[in-house]
Amino acid sequence: FDVYRESQKNKRKIPDLKDVNVEEALKILEDLDFKGVSVTPNLNPTYPIEPMNRVLKTVPEAGKNVDIGSVVKVYYIDDDVLEKKQNLIQARIQKD
Repeated sequence: FDVYRESQKNKRKIPDLKDVNVEEALKILEDLDFKGVSVTPNLNPTYPIEPMNRVLKTVPEAGKNVDIGSVVKVYYIDDDVLEKKQNLIQARIQKD
């Protein structure tokens, strides 16, 4: 039990950052001694159009206990992803 408790000393829980502004999310992660990295996802028609620059998800996901200093990927939608999604939707409409 002491070994487990000792191993947990250098871990922190990933906070739930869904729908938080990406810049604010990165600051929160930095304050918790994580290394936040912003990432735009591959195009996926199921992603919402709005709100832009808000966190969709993190990897590792919220609630996981990970080592302090770990890299946390923060996925969000930006102008480029939104434009690509709109073009995809438009192409599907024209195809039908």
